[in-house]
Amino acid sequence: MNITVKLSAPVRAHGEEVNELVLRAPTGKDIREVGLPYAIGDGRVLFESAVIAQFAVRLAGVPMSAIDALSPADWQSVMTAVVGFFGQDLAEAAPTS
Repeated sequence: MNITVKLSAPVRAHGEEVNELVLRAPTGKDIREVGLPYAIGDGRVLFESAVIAQFAVRLAGVPMSAIDALSPADWQSVMTAVVGFFGQDLAEAAPTS
């Protein structure tokens, strides 16, 4: 199942302007190589932004420079999409803008 995130401001990826990111579902290999995008401690879910960014690069097939160029609102949308692959409860726990 893919998730499409429409961007409020375009970014450049592979020399082209991108207005949306299409994220494929992560595989077990992705999770093994990148890690989990969250940690649970003291009864709280802590989101790992560096891990989420690595997932965004892999799942959307864009360079890190495209993820780095996202607006805060678009980063939030991408973060929520990535975390959503790991369960709806986690996506609901993600901070919202």
